[in-house]
Amino acid sequence: MLQVQGLNDAWQLAEAVSFIGTDGSGRFGLQAGHEYFVTLLEPGLVQVCDTNGAWLYIAQPGAVLVFKQGILQIACTEFMQGTDPDILLNTMEQRWQRDDLDLHAARSSIFQVEQTLARKIWQLNRQGEDV
Repeated sequence: MLQVQGLNDAWQLAEAVSFIGTDGSGRFGLQAGHEYFVTLLEPGLVQVCDTNGAWLYIAQPGAVLVFKQGILQIACTEFMQGTDPDILLNTMEQRWQRDDLDLHAARSSIFQVEQTLARKIWQLNRQGEDV
């Protein structure tokens, strides 16, 4: 069984028999009945094969993977699953780029607020010196 948990959604596949993913040591595979295993998945696609031999894909931005007692659990901030790896990867890359832009805009906004506050504090201190 495969269970995928994101911050806002979850998905599971009862008939998962094979898994292919990538961690810091490279590409690896797991079969049903594998011994206990824990790793950190690299961002990108992972593959899961069901009992019918169909491959499903999960796009994720990095995750924790735990395989224990026949259950493969993947925990990440967000994920998408489907049968077309190209569509999934393109959609996730667009999301990641959008998130990067949003993060850059937020950091820029915080920097501007910090500069404004520093300038106001400097002005208040300077007014206090003039009194």
